[in-house]
Amino acid sequence: MRVNVLPNGRLVLPAQMRRQLGVERGGQVMAEIDGDVVRLTTADHSLDEAGALFRSYVSGGEDIASEVIAERRAEAATEQGGGFGTAPR
Repeated sequence: MRVNVLPNGRLVLPAQMRRQLGVERGGQVMAEIDGDVVRLTTADHSLDEAGALFRSYVSGGEDIASEVIAERRAEAATEQGGGFGTAPR
C-alpha cells in the first residue's frame, strides 16, 4: 500500500492499516529501520519480541526476578554491615 509523505514530513498510516494493527487515533507504533526498510509494529508486539529474546537466554527453571532480589538484598546487607562512607575491606 502506498503511503504519502506530507509537505511537513509526516506520514499518514491509512485507516485499514491502523485497524489491522489495532492502533486507534492518537495511538503510537514503534518504528525500526533495517537498511532501506521501515518496519512499524505495535508497542505490545515489541514487548512480546523483547520477552521472547530474554527468555531465549534463560533456562526454563530459572527465576531471574528472585535471583536479582536476592543479589540486591545481599549487597544492601554488605553495605549496612560495613557502614556507609567506609572503604571496602
